[in-house]
Amino acid sequence: MFVMAGEHSSEAEAAMVKGVIDGVTGEDTVLVSVASDTENKAKKTSRILAGEENGFSCTAHVLHLAVHDFLSAYASSPTAPSASTVVAEVRRIARPFRSSPTWSDNLLRMQPESNVQDPLKYIIDVETRWSSLYSMLERALCLHIVTQNVLE
Repeated sequence: MFVMAGEHSSEAEAAMVKGVIDGVTGEDTVLVSVASDTENKAKKTSRILAGEENGFSCTAHVLHLAVHDFLSAYASSPTAPSASTVVAEVRRIARPFRSSPTWSDNLLRMQPESNVQDPLKYIIDVETRWSSLYSMLERALCLHIVTQNVLE
């Protein structure tokens, strides 16, 4: 773990990262490219480390933001069902299965009867994890028949 003393600017962060890399390699290392999230400070640090043309945003993070923007626009469409309503409903259904040992055990016990090959549990999305919304919805689709059987 590295503790950064003093100024927490992009320049200071870049100097610390460069010092750590040079210390590990034992030489003056030239970075070809650096990926960062889309926050201004992280982008600036990556550009300092790798040069203006070689700093780029993390593709997964950009995709995550694009999906959230799309879902927001989709939710406001008058002809489409609200995506935010669907996501909220999946969260509402998944929470008891995540928090109750009894519900979770029932879900696991009934999966072989519904041809679910591997034991699966519900996933709840986390806003800072770029793929968690997709994972949550995909898992809910896999478990929807088992869930109906448990709730009957």
